[in-house]
Amino acid sequence: MRYARQMAEKASIELITREVSTPRDTLAQLSSLAGKVDALWMLPDVTAVARETVEAYFRFGQEQHIPVISFAGSYLGLGAAAVVEINPVELGRQGGTMAAAILDGSNPSAMAVRYPHGTGYKTNNSVLKKFGSLFVKMNKFPTH
Repeated sequence: MRYARQMAEKASIELITREVSTPRDTLAQLSSLAGKVDALWMLPDVTAVARETVEAYFRFGQEQHIPVISFAGSYLGLGAAAVVEINPVELGRQGGTMAAAILDGSNPSAMAVRYPHGTGYKTNNSVLKKFGSLFVKMNKFPTH
């Protein structure tokens, strides 16, 4: 989150966050965002994104007329506007490289923080089209 905040700040984007300690908290925290956000970022957190809360994210997005950005392609069919996915093969390769370095004597606490390699994104064009005209009216995205 620290890195996400830094990058958002550079892009003049304000991140509004909520913490949850149980899946039940997710519903109340989503409600507290009503009218305060232009998009919803669904992070891969087993406490916040559980079987009983997934639909609530997309229902919130529809009710608030905002896109939901998720982390797994399977959510595109449920209504995510876009997903940012980590390639599991690349993640495994990166983990193997780090493990090999540790086995060769590198101190794990001295290793630089490493972010997953091989991330990619997918979009749901029908959802984006639905929001496209709204974003143009709100001047949120450039029109090209």
